[in-house]
Amino acid sequence: MTHTWITTYMEWSNKDQQPGKVVATVAHWNVSRTDGGFSGKVIGSVNLSDQNRVYTQAALENVPANVIQMWVDAAIGAEDMQIAEDAVDAIIAEQATPTTGGFEVT
Repeated sequence: MTHTWITTYMEWSNKDQQPGKVVATVAHWNVSRTDGGFSGKVIGSVNLSDQNRVYTQAALENVPANVIQMWVDAAIGAEDMQIAEDAVDAIIAEQATPTTGGFEVT
């Protein structure tokens, strides 16, 4: 039951107007898991501004994905990561054993 965390998009700002410099501000992420024929995914965003990572735009865009994921994990925190993973598990459990349903009337 391994959950896969992926950072899908990064936002940056140069609001401090440092010439040629940007700060990573927001990361958009998702966490997913597949169990047999069932899968679940939760998406979210996290503020990175307090990490104050200043780069040139080109340098920020070339930070390895695993490093960015470490920033995101730290910003989300272990407790909220667990909440997201539990939500993914609940989606899968609902697919495996539905508690509601419907049908098409023809």
